[in-house]
Amino acid sequence: MSPGSLIPIYEKSLVILIILFFALGFILKAARKRSRGSVYSSLLRRLSSFFAVNGIIGLFILFFTYESVYFLSSRFWFLIWGASMAAWLWFIFKAFFAIPGKKRQAEEEKEFKKYIP
Repeated sequence: MSPGSLIPIYEKSLVILIILFFALGFILKAARKRSRGSVYSSLLRRLSSFFAVNGIIGLFILFFTYESVYFLSSRFWFLIWGASMAAWLWFIFKAFFAIPGKKRQAEEEKEFKKYIP
């Protein structure tokens, strides 16, 4: 339950991963604002929230590991965090593969509305 501190290389790589998550979250949020009304808007919203939330969770896990808090610095939190990221990414990829269907549906709807006065 109290495994001790991380090896410095893992600690540094976790810090870099968290910074990368925050950066990608902000970049994708800015890209989402530019593509409002697009088919990709929903996907960008999901990805930006994925990176921002997982950056915050990673920051908490890193903090508790650094401070060696008894229960909250356990290694199984990394496992739970990784499993939740995998599940979340599965839903994001599922939405990504649904985009061509949404495009086709929007084109058909546009073609249909062309003939309505």
